[in-house]
This record gives sequence, structure tokens and C-alpha cells, in this order.
Amino acid sequence: MESIKRYWLKLRATFTKDHVLHLITKVEMRMNVLFQKVHIESKSVNVLMLIPRVLFGYFILFDVGRQIIGLPISEIQMMDAETIEIIRSLSPRVVELLPWLERMEYWVQGAFLSAGFTTRLISLSLLWVVAENLMANPFLMPQNISTLLFFISTCLYSLVLGSGKYGIDRMILSTFFKSWRKIR
Repeated sequence: MESIKRYWLKLRATFTKDHVLHLITKVEMRMNVLFQKVHIESKSVNVLMLIPRVLFGYFILFDVGRQIIGLPISEIQMMDAETIEIIRSLSPRVVELLPWLERMEYWVQGAFLSAGFTTRLISLSLLWVVAENLMANPFLMPQNISTLLFFISTCLYSLVLGSGKYGIDRMILSTFFKSWRKIR
């Protein structure tokens, strides 16, 4: 206990509250620059952004589509034995509920990505799942590498640009925020 206290005091002496606040403001500034509102007025560019997003959102809804993309069909099967034992020790109903929750996760992700609702958050979660899948199973590559790369690039530009002009995010933004209408 004494060593933990000494370590904590040493850490507090090294990093003051000002250092932490400065770091937080720097991270906040970078995130604001990365996720600022993007105005793309060209209809053709917005349609080109829309087509892959809707296509991959539709793929996520079904097992075959997830397999084509390179996403795991079941994340529960990828869990290690210790995690599964912890889950099984909770309740038999929890074990029965997990596949249903996983299916709902894919339906929500696919539907929201297709509709352009919370596009940046869904894209980030999908990129996380792809990265986790590739790190956990580097030898289980998808059937088509180019499809996976196209999916990753679609998620990346959706993460940065959002849903574009044709999406629920834009409709909510233009309906509830009057300043957005003045900019247009």
C-alpha cells in the first residue's frame, strides 16, 4: 500500500492539474477540427458518398454480407474461454440473450449506416470490430481483400465526413438548428 501511495505522489508531482487540462483541451481541439461540420454542396458527390454507405449497411444486416465484408459472423464465438465461463456463471438466461443482442447490434448498425443516422459513431464501431477481428484472427482473411479495403475506406470517410446531404443526421441538423439554414 505504501508503494502505491509513493507512486501516486510521484505521479501527482510530475503531472499537475494544468498539464492534464492542457492535454484535454488539445485533444478537444483536434477532435473539433476532425469532426467539424462538412458542407458538400455537389449532389453527385453526395450520391457517390451515399451508395457505398447504403450498400455496406445492407450487407451488415445479413450473415452472408458480413462474411463478404470480413466482419465476424458471431462475435460470441470469437470470445476466449474465460469470458464465456464468466458469462455462463451469471445466468442461463444471459447466455440465451447474448445471440439475440448480437443480432440486434448488427441490425441497428446496418440500418443506421444505411439511413445515415449517427453515421460517425457507427463507422467508428465498425472500424473497431474490423480491427479487432483482424488482430484476433490474422489468418482468417475475408474472401475478397478489395471488398474489405473498400469497406474500411467507406467507414473512414463516413467517420470524417458524416452522412453527407442524404441522411437522417443532416435532416435533424437542418430541422433543429437554425444556424445551419443560414450557412446554406
